[in-house]
Amino acid sequence: MYLMKRSLAFLLLLCLASTTLLAQKTVNKEFKEKLEKYRQIKPQQSNTTAQNIFIDHEMAEAHWTARNTGSNGLSAMLVDDVFIDSQGRQLYLTNKSVDIYDGTNWRYLDYGEDIPHPVRSILAGLEDHTIMLTSGKVYRLSPDFSIVDSTSIAEDDSVSNSYRTGIIDGDERLWLSHAPSFGYNEQDEWVLNKFGGISVFDLSDGSLIARMDTINTDLNSGIKANGVYDFTIGNDGKVWAAVPETDSTRGGLVSFGRDLRSANTYHTSNSDIPHEAVFEIEYDNNGNIWTAFSDSVQRAAYFDGSNWTSFTRSTDELTYRCSAFEIAADNQLYCGNDSTTVVYDGSTWSRMQENAAGQSFNDISAIASNSSGLTAFVKRAGSNQGTLRSGVFLRDGSEYRYISTHTDNGLFSDIIFGLAADDDGGIWATGFRGAGYFDGSDWSFYNATDGMTNSYAWRVHAASNGTVWFGNSTHGITYRQDEEFKTYTEHGTFAEAIFEDSDQNIWMGSFANNGILQYDGSEFTHHEPMPGVIGVYVTSFAEGPNGHIYAGGLTQSQNRYSIARYDGNEWSAWTPDSTEEIDPMEIASDSDNNLWFSGDSLMKWDGQNVTQIAYPREDFYTSSSHIEPDPEGNIWITYGNEVWVYNTTSSEWLNPLSELENRAYIIKHDNKGNTWIGTYSSGIYQFKRSQAVPNESEKEIPESFTLEQNYPNPFNPTTNITYNLPEAASNLTVKVYNVLGKEVATLVSAQSQRAGQHQVSFDASGLSSGVYIYRVESAQFTASKKMMLIK
Repeated sequence: MYLMKRSLAFLLLLCLASTTLLAQKTVNKEFKEKLEKYRQIKPQQSNTTAQNIFIDHEMAEAHWTARNTGSNGLSAMLVDDVFIDSQGRQLYLTNKSVDIYDGTNWRYLDYGEDIPHPVRSILAGLEDHTIMLTSGKVYRLSPDFSIVDSTSIAEDDSVSNSYRTGIIDGDERLWLSHAPSFGYNEQDEWVLNKFGGISVFDLSDGSLIARMDTINTDLNSGIKANGVYDFTIGNDGKVWAAVPETDSTRGGLVSFGRDLRSANTYHTSNSDIPHEAVFEIEYDNNGNIWTAFSDSVQRAAYFDGSNWTSFTRSTDELTYRCSAFEIAADNQLYCGNDSTTVVYDGSTWSRMQENAAGQSFNDISAIASNSSGLTAFVKRAGSNQGTLRSGVFLRDGSEYRYISTHTDNGLFSDIIFGLAADDDGGIWATGFRGAGYFDGSDWSFYNATDGMTNSYAWRVHAASNGTVWFGNSTHGITYRQDEEFKTYTEHGTFAEAIFEDSDQNIWMGSFANNGILQYDGSEFTHHEPMPGVIGVYVTSFAEGPNGHIYAGGLTQSQNRYSIARYDGNEWSAWTPDSTEEIDPMEIASDSDNNLWFSGDSLMKWDGQNVTQIAYPREDFYTSSSHIEPDPEGNIWITYGNEVWVYNTTSSEWLNPLSELENRAYIIKHDNKGNTWIGTYSSGIYQFKRSQAVPNESEKEIPESFTLEQNYPNPFNPTTNITYNLPEAASNLTVKVYNVLGKEVATLVSAQSQRAGQHQVSFDASGLSSGVYIYRVESAQFTASKKMMLIK
């Protein structure tokens, strides 16, 4: 949980209050590792070039993201936090970037590119600088948000360099909370890897002047175990820290002296503080220290220097605990929670409006404001996740504005798990928080508020009769008929796979050991799990050459992927050859009903024989997860952040899409010659299939003279240069020059070449790093491009 904090000395500060979740182990380690092969989301890097034709992702017919579609430039549907600086610029923390909006224009700090680590918290620094606390370092940014410098505060391997929150005190010292880190040890036990703590950093000379262990308090064990959730500064200049309790350590408040030699603690054993489960603190203009509790009864309290005044769940309007806690410029205390947002005006609590800017004003998880009165309310996850529509409310005076990716006619999210093309030329997309439909010009958004069983939609299928089926994560399945959402909630959840056979039966697979659900157009039939036959996880379906239905999945009892066959009467375990044991991560069928399996090799079964096709890379099995035949019979496979195609006509592998920004997750082909690729965190790409897998005539006779970008680029030390000739060329040369115009290599010298696509290789082993220019020149055609050699 995130919450923006306001420093009385230096305007605004961001605080991140996070919790550590301990995973429940329901499968053994070997089974879990195998499952991760299927559900892996980490992109894999590649050094292999395309064997025939390469399409850079920038050549896509279209690339839809939440950032580049719709009426605002917000990158993601989910906003983790927001910070407002003294100029009124809003900084939105999303899962992959900091989105900056100045009221007119948007700009972005992408993690891994513009800023190396994900940002956890933002502080207003000195001299209009901004300080960003990340999962790896502390960064200082200039007023135009370029990095000035960075540092890692922790001096040894026992203290975490991941930072939760911070504050700058009146003596120009940066206080930092180290978030403890956890992980599995060699015995597969969830353990503490690095401690949390507090560090104090002198901004004037860049020195570390204090650590938690230099100021001894009776809450040090809690600080070490769980870090500090929040800081604030009192009117006497003292820094206050909120220390959360754990099962083995107590929590409370610590007030540090400005000399860094003394500290006072407040917990239930030495004070009247009502509870030790503190996670947020604020300081108001009346000199009171406020704290919010993560307790089921105690909600909030304030300390006036002598006495504590507490508010419990029985207090009016404090039914839910405060997930957001902020004293704004109007000196009123705002408490956001799953139900609504309440405000304390100094004497009473009152509920804020139920709606603002056309959206329900609930599920507020973070609040930030600046001294000019601009206030932002982040609408995010609460107890009503199933009906959540996320975004940010901006209040300027009495006027509200709502910013969200799902309300601006753009793509609702960059995380796409499912794609489906309907017969009208539209595209359905599913992912976290709902589903989107693209009608050719705008995106529409749907989730549980529109009638879906749940807002997490895994798979989607647009059936031939016009019905659209959604695999939701809980509470059954959803289907849409005649623009109305309907649900079927018996037998559990079937979110993992949706397939339509030649008889228009709909087959749905479960990822929760619920078996298989079949719909024949009038009624549902439930096929229960069968040990060794219908797996714990049913991940894909196909229709074979004999008209039987095949289901691929993961069986816990066998610790392997397997295939079940349905002959119209019963299910049975099946392999294409009794002498072959296959381990298919996914199965699919092409237009001729041949079965294709993606396992340790690509396999085809035509009803009689199995053909094994070696992957183009030895490690393919560990990362390939999705297999999708196209209407022309070619087989598309995802591999990390690449897409590969097996051309069944030429029997060769093509690497048409390489180096996508994130993992390619799902592939779908429409009936208009387009291929759609949904990614994890990079939105949706649309390509013309003819670009990726051209037919022979297209290969032999290009439509125009073109010089393609070399690949790979940058390169070391070899790269390929491709050019296309629509007619025969005479006296053709291909040369390479340095940036001063000096010729460094001749690759083709005064040749006559036929029409078609040509490729030459350039070896720069004897050259130094830098930019080079390659030039193709003939009597009919001249072109040049730049390339970069990096050694």
